[in-house]
Amino acid sequence: MISQRYPVDLPISAQDFADSGWKEAISGTPREGYEAMWQAFSTAARDAIEQGRHEHGKVLWLLADACSMKLSPSSPNEPFKPFAMIHDRRTVIPDDLTNADVLSFVKIVDAVDDDWLKARLSDLVWLKGQPRNQMFALKAIDAYRSIPLDMETWIEDGKECWERAIRLAQTLKGGAEDRLEQMEASIIAAFKAATRADGFLGFWLADLLKSNCLGRVHRAEVASKLETLAHGFDGEGERYKAREYFSAAAKWHKAIPDEVKAAEMTVAVAEGWVKEAIARSASESPSHMVAASFYENAIQTYRTIPRAERHAPGG
Repeated sequence: MISQRYPVDLPISAQDFADSGWKEAISGTPREGYEAMWQAFSTAARDAIEQGRHEHGKVLWLLADACSMKLSPSSPNEPFKPFAMIHDRRTVIPDDLTNADVLSFVKIVDAVDDDWLKARLSDLVWLKGQPRNQMFALKAIDAYRSIPLDMETWIEDGKECWERAIRLAQTLKGGAEDRLEQMEASIIAAFKAATRADGFLGFWLADLLKSNCLGRVHRAEVASKLETLAHGFDGEGERYKAREYFSAAAKWHKAIPDEVKAAEMTVAVAEGWVKEAIARSASESPSHMVAASFYENAIQTYRTIPRAERHAPGG
């Protein structure tokens, strides 16, 4: 899916970037996230080329290519994947960038005041620059962690951005220890502020902490908050959310370790399946087969409780 869009050897400068209209290109994007930025930059690049502004067009195409890559933070060696693959064709990956492209990003990254774009360019320079310069990894971390920890942003690449920032900080070890501690504090603060109105945000933030071995000194507090939210959702009849939150609370209680509370939370998950089965059987369009599967889920969940803890309340 990569085609000749501008002369490869066309030189571009920091001034070309400044005059390219990149800010205007993304100022009207309907939503956050890299896909929207990719589309906006692509449109602006085509317009610039058609108008004969080839240097500006190249700048905008490079920015579009940078934003087109899909962030895969769980892969330390290949953190960027192509956004799309069709048979033997694909969108851009970091290896498609030339040394000149990377140097162009080096020239402009400090002039970028958009956190999403600054994070992406800094990360690509860190990844592809030779030799690697830790300064760009730190720039990427700082830009990524400036992205808000809220529901809307989380589902528009916010999750992957924060995961990438954490992984980069862990890779740098002592070189970014202060940033890792600050990110942990930011996630904890956002988690504490999460309410039922935020849906799964609290669940996701707790998972971000747990999957990256963060929040250890806050285990009891996180477990308690997850349990409170779970009970709240349960009371509102939000059974799926309640089960997910009870399940997460069980894991955090187990990590404390508090096996009794973990068992209590697991019982709540099982009881949630029972409530789901009863509701399905009593609905206007009852399905006893589906209800039976819910009862089976409840039984299987009960069986995960260690025998020593089956005396726990509700066990």
